[in-house]
Amino acid sequence: MQVVYMVLLFSSLIQALSIPGGPSASLLAIARKSGPSKVATLDARACKVPDYNPGPVSVFLPEFDADKAQVYRYRKQQAVNLGSWFVHEAWMVPSVFTCAAGKQDSEIDIASGWEGVGNAKKVLEKHWDTFITEDDFKYLAKIGINTVRLPLGFWSLGTNFTKGSVFEKYGDAYENSWPRVLRAIGWAGENGIGVLADLHGAYGSQNGQSHSGISDGKTNLFSNQKDQNLTINALVWMTQQLVKVTNVVGIQILNEPQNEDNLPDFYNSAIEAMRKVDGAKSLPMYLHDGFNIDQYSKWVGDRDDFSVVDHHSYFVYTDSDTSKPVTSLTSMIKSDISSSISRNTKVARGNLVTDEWGCALAESSTQGVSDLDSATQQYCQGQETVYRNAAAGYAFWSYMMDDCKAGDGNGWCFKGSVANILPKTFFSYEAQTEPVDGIAVDGTTNSTSSSSSSSNDDTNSDDNAPSSTSTASPSSTSAAADNQGSSSSGQSCKASKKKSAPSSNNARRRHHARNPAPHPNLSSRQPSSKRASDTPQGYKDGLATAKKFAKMGGSKLGFTLQFIKDTAGDKATDSYIEDFNNGVKDGEGQVDKALRRRRK
Repeated sequence: MQVVYMVLLFSSLIQALSIPGGPSASLLAIARKSGPSKVATLDARACKVPDYNPGPVSVFLPEFDADKAQVYRYRKQQAVNLGSWFVHEAWMVPSVFTCAAGKQDSEIDIASGWEGVGNAKKVLEKHWDTFITEDDFKYLAKIGINTVRLPLGFWSLGTNFTKGSVFEKYGDAYENSWPRVLRAIGWAGENGIGVLADLHGAYGSQNGQSHSGISDGKTNLFSNQKDQNLTINALVWMTQQLVKVTNVVGIQILNEPQNEDNLPDFYNSAIEAMRKVDGAKSLPMYLHDGFNIDQYSKWVGDRDDFSVVDHHSYFVYTDSDTSKPVTSLTSMIKSDISSSISRNTKVARGNLVTDEWGCALAESSTQGVSDLDSATQQYCQGQETVYRNAAAGYAFWSYMMDDCKAGDGNGWCFKGSVANILPKTFFSYEAQTEPVDGIAVDGTTNSTSSSSSSSNDDTNSDDNAPSSTSTASPSSTSAAADNQGSSSSGQSCKASKKKSAPSSNNARRRHHARNPAPHPNLSSRQPSSKRASDTPQGYKDGLATAKKFAKMGGSKLGFTLQFIKDTAGDKATDSYIEDFNNGVKDGEGQVDKALRRRRK
């Protein structure tokens, strides 16, 4: 097995930095300047502009389907990021930076380079059309990826949205960008894949990093009211465009913002404006934690709308992490990190995801380790297990890079790592090995209690699965928490933006560890009567919900408590929640048995 290791440079400078409670902006900058070792030196003379004039792109988005949207938005997510498709980073896609301007590091350098906007437009459009294609979505669906996180900059919304920004002079380069974003969402939907639209680059920059689109290192969003207003206007427009798109699972308001004092106020203002859009009352809104998971888990936990904490977890940026051997990192992931994510997931009402993580290692973490291949596999497997089971889902960073080849074991590149250092498939059910729609289950249950009657028609059908209540918009869906809640440990997950760090290989495998129940007596509570009329409503709803979700590609309910709140309303007492979770457990057991029978 080939293993590619990441070399983290400037270690002496990093050691001199103080990092209380998370990475400083300077640490993020230093880590990203190092870049992956495999990125070639950019040659400003290599201005080979493609002869590319593709014309309009075809976009098809089917009519909104509220029932399917509910599953997309509330299900457990096994996801991957589509990084550097619409927000470009030089360490990932050096091919589009060969004739970039300035520091040749960020989106603005591409738009202002290539000896003219017309040339930059050709370069960008060819990249959008070839870097990731419809075949990639077919491939992802085939191996069990059910969601993608799609990083976008405000410039991705089109030429009009560059006005009033540093991109204004180069806005024509993005004339045809938004139709391609919609095409990507359509491709995903045709293959049963949900899309989280992530505003990765905000006006003025939310973090001063090159992955926000700028190269000057300045964070202006939180000190400039004009930039804040433009960013919220862009988010409202995105909401208007996407709220009635069936497979859009939500909108992420900002990516990795600096945790300024007014960040919570900005989040409140953005959510309030976005919720005013028709149909968006319960559209999931994702919020990055600013590398303070405890603060924002509580912030989301104190709300009752469908808001989700996004936490990013890397182990290659801080001296505390890079000084540990991979074996110690794995132990920390399985203990401290797991406990932190589980704890914070509970605090956040189950609404927590780890939407950036990877298998890269600093070279220092690989030194003196016997059987390094096995150690890196355990490191990755440990992460995947925790992020899958301790919260509502995860998204690996990232799907594709330049020169990423199948089987190369690059810890940053998903496609090159599948069936090598990553598993072959990523389905929600361990017994599932290929896409399956309309899974049929019998009336048997895996419950240890014989009192849970399997002969009742009520428990054998998913026809009565709860839908969104009248208080929620048809397009909104909330995910109920599976409640392992937790946040990543401050040390390992405080990493700055991973993407610029040097590349590493690491192996990871999908895990199906225990599925902790949200209530201590969950596994023992069962309906007390064999008569359908005496079966608790919560149990019947949970059983039907599990079967309904499974019929859509083998999905599992992920945001459980949010789902219960949004569908049961005032019925959601403690006993109802307990019965509901029992029903989900038994329903998933029936689905698992059905899948195992298919394999025989």
